[in-house]
Amino acid sequence: MITRAKMIALAAALIVVCGVYLAFAQWGGASQPPLCLAVKDVKLRIVEATFVTKLEGVSSRFEEQKPDQFRGLVLTIEVKKPAGGDLTLVAADYALHYRYGDSSDVAPCHGLSTFSTRKDEDRPMNLFKSGYGRTTTGLSTTKAETVFVDVFFMNMEPETSEIHLLVAQPVGATFRTTGWKP
Repeated sequence: MITRAKMIALAAALIVVCGVYLAFAQWGGASQPPLCLAVKDVKLRIVEATFVTKLEGVSSRFEEQKPDQFRGLVLTIEVKKPAGGDLTLVAADYALHYRYGDSSDVAPCHGLSTFSTRKDEDRPMNLFKSGYGRTTTGLSTTKAETVFVDVFFMNMEPETSEIHLLVAQPVGATFRTTGWKP
């Protein structure tokens, strides 16, 4: 059994290992692969957490079937970034580590909104059943240094607390395979 102290140590280690994976297109306009900025260049901060039983997405909707047991969670994230760079967030890179009661769990991202320059602006949400999806800055949000985006997670227990947003970042270990085709 994992003790609370071990769980806290594990969560701290995950937060240290995980960083910010935010892809920016090269600012000069040349067509090169996206650049991964240093963690010091981009800051993420959770500014609001809202539990929901229903959520209208752009092309689908979420409605909790067991609202007395679970809720969806929408986190509003403030992103501080260098002005002028295109920013793309990929749902598969986001997970939520959280505690509920004496237990803890991890939830994958199931939705990303569009970006906006104001926190309280209504941002259309794209919901993803399998966790695959992405959102990219538009013209006005690319120019801005501070933007906001909503991230959606499902199956949050009533005692959900101590939430930690984990963001994947490549650490430089790469390997090329030939694939699995015969």
